[in-house]
Amino acid sequence: MKLRAAHEERDVDAAPAALPRGARAVRDGKFAWVFFRGETYRVEKVVTRPGAGANAEEHSLAAPMPGKITRLIVAEGSAVTKGAPLLVLEAMKMEHEIKAPRDGTVVRIHHAAGDMVGLGDVLVEID
Repeated sequence: MKLRAAHEERDVDAAPAALPRGARAVRDGKFAWVFFRGETYRVEKVVTRPGAGANAEEHSLAAPMPGKITRLIVAEGSAVTKGAPLLVLEAMKMEHEIKAPRDGTVVRIHHAAGDMVGLGDVLVEID
């Protein structure tokens, strides 16, 4: 989390229960406003979410958003080149073509056409 005042910015890892004595905090959505010694700080918790390639194994692809797999373009054992389409994911009423991030061979396809997937679910493994 970051504490931000008009004249300074500091990183803090303190939980709201660990506020200094005399400090007051008010939560407003994803922000907390902390009042301490005449200063007002805005505390923001930064959350990272997994997407394609983030926090996933080096040889796999993860779903960048929740959705439904509408079409598989490749099969297990297929050789693919960087940028080749692998499957189509429908999310938010739009079709998103998931492409190979590198050259390789499709080792495993984790879901079939029609399956619902969640954010960060592994879709395809490429070796």
